[in-house]
Amino acid sequence: MDEIETPSLEQHENVIDAWVKKKNATMIYWHHGIKIWEYLLDCDEDIINGEMNNLVDQIKAGKIVNVRKGLVLDVKGTKLYPVEFEVKDMLCPTYFLVAKKGLIGHLHLTPYFFRSEGKRDQFFDYINEHS
Repeated sequence: MDEIETPSLEQHENVIDAWVKKKNATMIYWHHGIKIWEYLLDCDEDIINGEMNNLVDQIKAGKIVNVRKGLVLDVKGTKLYPVEFEVKDMLCPTYFLVAKKGLIGHLHLTPYFFRSEGKRDQFFDYINEHS
């Protein structure tokens, strides 16, 4: 019988919390390809810019069909400001779990979390201006 991976909310929150509190991450996002939370620091500006350009290219290619600002989330006492990407034909049950709102629509969204509203808004504005 094949094993079924069933991660818990606590496991996801612990990883996000560690990136925030131990690494001082500025951006945290779910990587579908390797099924883990990735993080970037303020000093990773070139990598963040590359990721933004990658997302813009995916929007232009029709792989990402919607981008929006999400509602503020609380993860172990830290407020996170998401940008939500709807990737064509891809679900993100991880976000559904972490969002803790029980909204079916969250299954269709992949989050990029930011520690500040200002950083989130800059990221969002760049994506919208260039796509």
